[in-house]
Amino acid sequence: MAETRGVGTVLSPRGAGLTGLWPPLVLGALLRLLAAVASAPTPGDDIGRMAAACRWSLHPEWLGLSGIWPPFPAYLLGSLIRLGGSAIFWAHALGWVTSTAALPLLYLAVRELYGDARRAALATWMLAVYYVHIWMAGTAYVETPYLCLLFACLWFCARAVHRSGAARDREALTAGIAMALALLFRHEAKIVSVILLVWLVREAGVRATLRYAIPALGVLAWQLVEPSLMRPGGGFAHDASIVAGMKIAEVTLHGSRLDALSRWIVMPAGSPSLIVLGLAIAGVWMARGTWGRDPWLWLFAGQTAVFLTLTIYPGWQPYLRYIFLYVVCLLPHAALALDAAGRRWPAAVPLALGLTLLLQAPAWSRGRNDGRPLGWLPVYIAAPQQAVLDAWMREHLEHDRVLTLEGYPPEWDAVGSVMALGRCDLVTHVRLVSYDQKMALAKGGTLDTAGYDVLIFDPSSRSWDDAKRTFTRAYAVEHRDEKLAIVRLAK
Repeated sequence: MAETRGVGTVLSPRGAGLTGLWPPLVLGALLRLLAAVASAPTPGDDIGRMAAACRWSLHPEWLGLSGIWPPFPAYLLGSLIRLGGSAIFWAHALGWVTSTAALPLLYLAVRELYGDARRAALATWMLAVYYVHIWMAGTAYVETPYLCLLFACLWFCARAVHRSGAARDREALTAGIAMALALLFRHEAKIVSVILLVWLVREAGVRATLRYAIPALGVLAWQLVEPSLMRPGGGFAHDASIVAGMKIAEVTLHGSRLDALSRWIVMPAGSPSLIVLGLAIAGVWMARGTWGRDPWLWLFAGQTAVFLTLTIYPGWQPYLRYIFLYVVCLLPHAALALDAAGRRWPAAVPLALGLTLLLQAPAWSRGRNDGRPLGWLPVYIAAPQQAVLDAWMREHLEHDRVLTLEGYPPEWDAVGSVMALGRCDLVTHVRLVSYDQKMALAKGGTLDTAGYDVLIFDPSSRSWDDAKRTFTRAYAVEHRDEKLAIVRLAK
């Protein structure tokens, strides 16, 4: 049997109760409630996730457990929609529950691994005031439940390391179940599951690792095999090639690899802030003697290496919520450095946390909310064009078929208007021009509007500049401003 061992001082935590958890948990829960109530749906994938769940709620069917977008989130949110209520309500309710649950799970995972309740509390404080995580409580993004499950997995992995015999096996099996569920939400879990498998072999032995592997690697293997079984001629590699093509189109149309690389610095500097990043670097250096045995650092290094490589080629564009998943793995080490600073100068802890909040607010206002009123709050504030579009959709959508050509980043989302109406049955009345079609427009192709009554587009976007060169169908303008145009197409 492998010996019980872990990272740092273990099994004798300082202040091992939950007293230090309650303040960040209460504050974090309230901030996430603010986001769940006040945040508008974010144009793009957030609304796309709701629309997918809406479509499934109307016509439930088995879509498997794999795909470009794993379908399990659509099953979950779609099932809730079928109980009654809007997609936005259930998405935000689920976001609040899972983002709030992540706080105690992080605390427990850090305390269990390092045996230090103070360090766990400080890591939880940093997550509690992390703007990106707060905002995601008001979205349908799958990163929110995924992270909750990841923290649960890490907690049970640490418990397995610190126990022996049948208890170790039970904890490892539970960790594997949590990872199996995480695999149903995000593809990153494939990398994470293998990293933790290797770590468990080293720290808990082969027998416990096999308990973890049965559910976790079972789901992973099925996701690799299932696409070829469900779609003849398809497969996981085929799905990956489709995603790569989308990413290449995205960087070709809307940016550059240099811009994508700069996001790795600019985005985490804005949230969680330079304060947290500086503490994380210091904490990693302080823990340099345990780098080879620290699962949080393994996860940060492994994921960052993979996705930084993908940023270079094929040109993967990192978003706030993506980089968040990697940076959050540094919070235990940021907490280590803050704890050390606080022991020398007690005022350092509240000062650092306060500055973290203050620095994030203006960065969020400029970067996420484009300086709109109240944009400093950790929520998404919709552009004024969204209200105009919502009002137009409320009056016309039931009778019209709509084609939309959005800008980048999108200022509005026509499907979001459908979600605001609470009419899942009208989702099929709206179609977005795909990246493949935008690439065709950029190469001189024609925008196909056959079968549509209305075209909605962003007049300032590159895609409209490409489309209007060959656009010959007559239309009547119903609304136009610098970011939103609604035109009725001639019959």
